[in-house]
Amino acid sequence: MARPPVLLLVLTLLTLAGCADEPSGDTGAASTAGAETASSSLKQPKPAEPPELVLKSAAGRQDAVIGAFCLEDPSEGVGTCSDSPAVEPVELTVARPGDRLILRLEQARVVEGRILVHPLGCGERTTAAVPLRRAAGTPFAVDLAPGAYELDVFASFQAHGGQAGEMTGSLGLLVAGTNAPGIVPASEDLNVCREG
Repeated sequence: MARPPVLLLVLTLLTLAGCADEPSGDTGAASTAGAETASSSLKQPKPAEPPELVLKSAAGRQDAVIGAFCLEDPSEGVGTCSDSPAVEPVELTVARPGDRLILRLEQARVVEGRILVHPLGCGERTTAAVPLRRAAGTPFAVDLAPGAYELDVFASFQAHGGQAGEMTGSLGLLVAGTNAPGIVPASEDLNVCREG
């Protein structure tokens, strides 16, 4: 049975149209490379992050492990939140009783907040609470018995760029009677409350 000429013409056109859409040779690679170049040249938005939270001492600077936070950026008209399980310090600042420390928010000032002091690894056992000053930094003297401590920080802040928000962070402190100031890695051996 002979096929009608119109059906043959449609099938031929569909076949040719399908082949014309397929890239051949180097053309496909060139168009892919062009697409990658175009997309990589587009400016990607920087993810919203809270200000840096640091503990400054004679030993230097310890950066906090940042936990949960929420930010509002009025200039962008957006807000961002990041939830986190409880965080623990990865370093401990070695200090002696009476040494002066400063808890500081970089590029921001505290609106309201506090430091809860726990023996290291004992998040449920609060040893002391220190209110944060309504400023960029809160100086305080070490007034703790020798041992390892976790400083859990809760702060509402106003950043210099107009952002506002709330954040949590964790820092470590090792109070030692005779050791020279320093910053040491946190380790399970220093935990006061051990599991097991």
